[in-house]
Amino acid sequence: MAIRSLAMDCWSVLHLHDDAETRDIKRAYARLLKTFRPDEDAEGFQRLREAYEQALAIAQWRLE
Repeated sequence: MAIRSLAMDCWSVLHLHDDAETRDIKRAYARLLKTFRPDEDAEGFQRLREAYEQALAIAQWRLE
């Protein structure tokens, strides 16, 4: 259950549906980087980065 909630959380952080493709994930990440800058909001940036990496891993897993 914890894994499922983490996966759901990555989509909410990125403001995407859970069936988003790699291209959509990368675009959302680039857009949100303007808000969560590492020099201004280190915690927010870390959360965004983790969500991005997790979402990419899930999208890649779906392709395989």
